[in-house]
Amino acid sequence: VRLDIVERSRVLGFGARTTVQTPNTIIPVFSLIHDMDPTLPAPDYVTEKQFWWPWNKFCLPPDALYTTLHERFNTRSSTIQEPSAFHRDVVECANNSSTVEEFYNKLAGRKSERINEIDAAWTDRGILFGILVKRISTKELRCLSASDVCLAIGSR
Repeated sequence: VRLDIVERSRVLGFGARTTVQTPNTIIPVFSLIHDMDPTLPAPDYVTEKQFWWPWNKFCLPPDALYTTLHERFNTRSSTIQEPSAFHRDVVECANNSSTVEEFYNKLAGRKSERINEIDAAWTDRGILFGILVKRISTKELRCLSASDVCLAIGSR
């Protein structure tokens, strides 16, 4: 059975996003269907010229900019916890679960908690860094004591 390009791409997990018109033909452009970051733009590459890039030079779809290229070259994965801390979370979630679905849900919840903890820690350091930069930029060059650091973090 021979499938047309749209059907083949649907079977392979691709979805039509837009079309590109050349002098003699209209070519469907396909991209991987995945959960995109909602903060990334989803431009219309035909009308929004500020998002133009030489995609055709490499036979890539124009929306590869914020899909496959972004995912491959502008993101990175990293572990959330050290192995022993992760092990403790797994043991606790396993002991408090009756089914594998419940176990996975508890692990997903724990993952969200850990990510929120990391975000809060980075926010605290960002606030502290901002205070330090402000003090240096206003020529208040004095030694910071431990209480200054605690006040800076606690005064959000």
